[in-house]
Amino acid sequence: MFQILKLKNQQILYFVVFIVILVSGWFVPDILKRNPEFCISCHLSRNEPLHKKKHEQFSGSVPVNLSGAHRRKAGKDFSCGDCHTGRRTHLLLRVKWLEFYNTVYYFFGNPKEPEKLDPELMPDENCEICHSEIKRDVGTFHGLSAHIPKVLVPCVRCHVSHPAGRKDYFFIEMQRLLNACKTCHPQLSPAFLKILPDKGNI
Repeated sequence: MFQILKLKNQQILYFVVFIVILVSGWFVPDILKRNPEFCISCHLSRNEPLHKKKHEQFSGSVPVNLSGAHRRKAGKDFSCGDCHTGRRTHLLLRVKWLEFYNTVYYFFGNPKEPEKLDPELMPDENCEICHSEIKRDVGTFHGLSAHIPKVLVPCVRCHVSHPAGRKDYFFIEMQRLLNACKTCHPQLSPAFLKILPDKGNI
């Protein structure tokens, strides 16, 4: 009888430990990501902080890209996690899995700076949390009836956060914009970029 009770107590203890680890693994990263310093706390093999350049541009007093412009406008409370998160359940689960995988890979693998972002991890919903009005802005590019309800490319196809772009066009990198427009308008030439309206009308 004593052995059975001992076994049950062990099972309960293991279950409680499992739940604590599960809950911690779910909520703790969200708390840590509120501090951008945490996001560069990992180091690459050459002992350089991960995302060092991105962080410098993000935190700089003069914005040089879209992420820096967001931080400048929203204030210091704006963090990496405001964009790099999952708004829908399946994306949230995928982000959580990637966080776990990347942590394990960091300690046991050979980490390197990611070369590109998976666009699926930055769906339009992430942008529309703050920019819900943009597709109702009649007379602008996003408000054209031909572009409603959505342009057939995701926001991040044109509005990439970290590469530098033209400040007067919301840091859009113009060649990327042209390539995105060619998705529906294949005949567009580079001359199109010279006749774009001013930034107040895009």
